[in-house]
Amino acid sequence: MRHRTKAPALLLFGILLFLTMTGSVAYFVTTQPTHNLITTSSVGIALLDRADPTGAVPFNSLENINPNTLYSKIPYIENVGPEPVWIRARLSLIRRDEDRDAEIPDLASFIELGEPGTHWLNSEDGFYYYASALASSETTEPLFTSITFRETLIELYPNTEFTFTIDAYATQVKNNGTSPTNATWTEEGV
Repeated sequence: MRHRTKAPALLLFGILLFLTMTGSVAYFVTTQPTHNLITTSSVGIALLDRADPTGAVPFNSLENINPNTLYSKIPYIENVGPEPVWIRARLSLIRRDEDRDAEIPDLASFIELGEPGTHWLNSEDGFYYYASALASSETTEPLFTSITFRETLIELYPNTEFTFTIDAYATQVKNNGTSPTNATWTEEGV
């Protein structure tokens, strides 16, 4: 008979121990929701390409280019977003080759660019960086003012269609480095 009274007593002791432990845990653990307001802003730029220094004439495609001929081409970038941004740009020359595109390496061997604005820095990573932050509604100085295709390009690739591409990128200034060269850029550049 003693054996039967031990089992309910042990069960009662186990339940009391469990309630005491869970009550203690509940006493030391609590949750309180917090609400933090986080706002983001957008980054937006426009790449503008003009054929004259006043900016009135848009640049159009060139056909039947002649080697060593200076063509007026004046690209610049405008900050169309609400916040200041760092700007960078990458230039590339693509040729159409048997229904596929191929980038021509060593751009400087085939193209000569007119003088860049004083705020543009040509970096070893293949990008041109605009040295100062660009405020909302401001535009950069021209990336360059003219383009000349060297004779070597025409000789090496006669009767070829080329695409000269300017890829422009922007990233926020706020909490993102002290210059465009030490800012954080994503793979897409934005």
